[in-house]
Amino acid sequence: MEFKHLFTAALIVSASAAAFAQQDTTSTKQQPQSQSQQPQSPNQQPSDQFNVKDYSQVQSSDLPASLRTTLQGDQYKGWENGKLYRQNNGNGYYLSTGTGTSTKNYYFDKDGKAMKDPHGGTNPRDNR
Repeated sequence: MEFKHLFTAALIVSASAAAFAQQDTTSTKQQPQSQSQQPQSPNQQPSDQFNVKDYSQVQSSDLPASLRTTLQGDQYKGWENGKLYRQNNGNGYYLSTGTGTSTKNYYFDKDGKAMKDPHGGTNPRDNR
């Protein structure tokens, strides 16, 4: 008799646990994300922005001598710790130094001469 009571109690507990484990997902509505909250992959950027697929990361040893000479200037101090990119079409280079809100970005033509941001300052990595 005691076995029947234990078995019945276990059955009731199991059934209750299974019933409460069910979650009603039909009444939960998600708010649509605003434009600024939506994650954006590099392939979905507007055409006037820096496009990662147009650049390839390079090592400092791969830079032309003229660019290495330019980078010796005081405004590029610490460039060795930055990330260097070469445009895939060979027309220029991009240097990103610093972290967080102190990130600085520099652009150079294929001859190593400093130039203005060719993307009009719309670079998402540019935290000016």
